[in-house]
Amino acid sequence: MESEYDGQQGKVIEICTGPQCSVSGASAALREIEDLAIEANNGFRIQEEGCRDFCTVGPNVYCSGSHFSKVQSPEECERIAQEIDMLSADNTDPIQSTVGKMMRRKSNRKRWQLLRNISRQKSAGVNKSEKWKKELHELHGLEVCAAASSESASELNQRADRRLKRLLQYVDDT
Repeated sequence: MESEYDGQQGKVIEICTGPQCSVSGASAALREIEDLAIEANNGFRIQEEGCRDFCTVGPNVYCSGSHFSKVQSPEECERIAQEIDMLSADNTDPIQSTVGKMMRRKSNRKRWQLLRNISRQKSAGVNKSEKWKKELHELHGLEVCAAASSESASELNQRADRRLKRLLQYVDDT
């Protein structure tokens, strides 16, 4: 897997992409943690790994001797990132309004489901890139709406733009 961190020193985050973890959403966890690492820009490298026989509790993530199991949501990925010091503990949600937070949770769920569907279909040899691109653009609109209620809307919009660009690249890499 090519990463923006190839050749750099730093902590390595390993994500199991064995058969069971893949079915459970390992690619979604991989993309979400990779997105957090890129945004944090502090030297973490993301690596796909093979099965370590913890299949019943997957997807599994490993870093610095720690094992995280059942990584099945964007919130869980963010919790892991904070626990391994990829993100600072004071990395609070800049979206303050209740409606904005609800929209953020909805966009997180939609992104997670979309990533799982894309990775499952890609592994089965199915290519629906035009459909996926349309859904990614709809998701981007939802993220921008959620960010509008924040004092740091411009920064959050830029992050949403960068995420959209990375996800579109993922879709194109078939």
